[in-house]
Amino acid sequence: MNDNASAERAIFELVRLERFARDQGDWPRLVDSYWQDATITVTWFKDGPADFAEESRKLYERGGRGKHTIDPIWARINGGRGLVESAGQILIRMPIAGI
Repeated sequence: MNDNASAERAIFELVRLERFARDQGDWPRLVDSYWQDATITVTWFKDGPADFAEESRKLYERGGRGKHTIDPIWARINGGRGLVESAGQILIRMPIAGI
């Protein structure tokens, strides 16, 4: 297997583990999934890893416990850097009519 294929597999695994860490409330692992100077941009947040983990923790403690399924589908490797694009879903259980 070529080096890029191995790197792609490693990046895809990192993407899945990052989401799993967030869903499990594993805040140190979540932070460790990013470069320290990374910017995380999602619908409700844009800032660095430590702040993302802290805001995720607050959301988690308020009952925000959706499960993320993520399927990394494309990666580009350029030297020691990589970019990945993924498809995903957020599964949320909500009461309907009090049930």
